[in-house]
Amino acid sequence: MNGSLTDICAAFESHFATWGLRLPEGALQTRQCGCLCQAGWTIFYTFGAEKGREYLDFYACHRMTNEQIWRIYADGESFLLAAMQEFFVANDPESKSQYLENNDRFQAMAQALQIQTSGQSPR
Repeated sequence: MNGSLTDICAAFESHFATWGLRLPEGALQTRQCGCLCQAGWTIFYTFGAEKGREYLDFYACHRMTNEQIWRIYADGESFLLAAMQEFFVANDPESKSQYLENNDRFQAMAQALQIQTSGQSPR
């Protein structure tokens, strides 16, 4: 495995340790995007670089939680980029508006990051 990806792999595995999820070895070496469907999770991932720093972005969803987009840099730094809001307060127009704005931003980010969420075969 490429040394610059060791920390990405470790951070991803730590994030999903409860379920024993791992990125396919070939994906790390070739930096090809892909999809995992295991242990109730559907995860779409893609590799990129920003200001000379390699990273992995992944879109993760599970029926027991909201959809999320994370970034892991080659040094292992990881952070949540965006998350779908699951509900809003009933009969509260401001809450509904914030809910819709948040989820529109989430979808726009997923598209901007070019995270493919369809048309790929799960691994």
